[in-house]
Amino acid sequence: MRGLSPQEADTATQLDQNTVGNMPAYYECDSIVDFLAQYFLTEPRYGLPLTPAGTEHHLLLHNNTCCHLVEMMEALLSADLPAAERNKLDMLCKISQYYMLQTWPGERLQLGATTTRVEGLLGEIAEFEARRLGFLITTKEILLEVCETLYNPRGAATATHTPRLAHFFDSKPMVTWIQFTLPEDLTHPPLQLAALHETLGPLGDINEIFLFKPRAEGFIIFNGSLHFPNINGIMTPQRTWIVINNPQHSSAPICTTTSPHYPTRRPDIGSSVTLVDEQREATVVAIEQKYWPEEWVYLIRIEDKGRLPTILYTILHSNGLKSNDNTYRIRPTAVQPADGDVTFFFNNFEKQTKVNVIQQSSPGFYETIRLVQPLLAQLSPRAIIQNIPGHRLFQLNESSSMGRHSDQTRYGSTERLDFHP
Repeated sequence: MRGLSPQEADTATQLDQNTVGNMPAYYECDSIVDFLAQYFLTEPRYGLPLTPAGTEHHLLLHNNTCCHLVEMMEALLSADLPAAERNKLDMLCKISQYYMLQTWPGERLQLGATTTRVEGLLGEIAEFEARRLGFLITTKEILLEVCETLYNPRGAATATHTPRLAHFFDSKPMVTWIQFTLPEDLTHPPLQLAALHETLGPLGDINEIFLFKPRAEGFIIFNGSLHFPNINGIMTPQRTWIVINNPQHSSAPICTTTSPHYPTRRPDIGSSVTLVDEQREATVVAIEQKYWPEEWVYLIRIEDKGRLPTILYTILHSNGLKSNDNTYRIRPTAVQPADGDVTFFFNNFEKQTKVNVIQQSSPGFYETIRLVQPLLAQLSPRAIIQNIPGHRLFQLNESSSMGRHSDQTRYGSTERLDFHP
């Protein structure tokens, strides 16, 4: 070979001979990888029935995939293969046969869940599809290593995956899933998918989304082991509400609402806040109460021109907090109501109270008026004029969808509240 030393030319010739000898097997192996990379394109993911009979659909697709894998790998095993790669492919073939199921494994899904809990039929299907996806991801990664070895025998990388004849119910979870319920007026699948990607995409790498009927509900599978916050919902960029059921946590979330927390003026969902250290504007999209350490965590959405939206986990800035850690801190955007605006504050009984702003009476204080109904019903309401510090006033940012949600949720409750769109 021109330009090479005799030793280099001899090595290149042997490499070409080895490579050419394995090329037919390489192409067959590569076709299996292509199948695993595109199998989901032929499987429906939207408008799925959420019924016991609907589980047969998921079982049938799984068995068809396993059967197709067995057929393709049996054909590949008939080729002339290196011993190590033959052993891997033979084991993968046996695993694919072993993973075929005769009946829906409902009880097995409950016992071997990748999450803390699996609730209802939707939870079983989500757990099944997550386990199935993990099996297919592992199979594809092993086949990619085999392809690399067949294409370049002398430069093959060290194997990082070893096939193991154990059921995928007993394997280590490779993905994370959560359930969701969309607003009732969001019924068109392309719009549903767009809302889910825009809202939840910044929290993790979405692999698959399953949508069911007749309710606009389903589940999302994220790649990897993702720690998802213990929240019961999140606000979309269009200011609608997506209900979330996250089975990773053993306890139900403290139900969020669009109202601030008593007694200080803290940001509500949908309100504008400022990152203290960066002076960047953001919007609160969800609130999580952590049990240990006990604190409120605010999920804020940042949208900068020319950049993808991001969601950060933040806490409220306070003078008593240390500033030498990496925790993001936020400060509510100051409320500056105009004369005649409707605002709210918490009274001495921790009750949210509605007032009308008359005027700014002095720096930092607003003169307000509200009507109070006496205990005796026959008496007419009386007007109360009160000067209220600006830091105690807040305004609600509610869309119709979030308003329906806030009627059914409250802070300080550990009871899961059902949401019926």
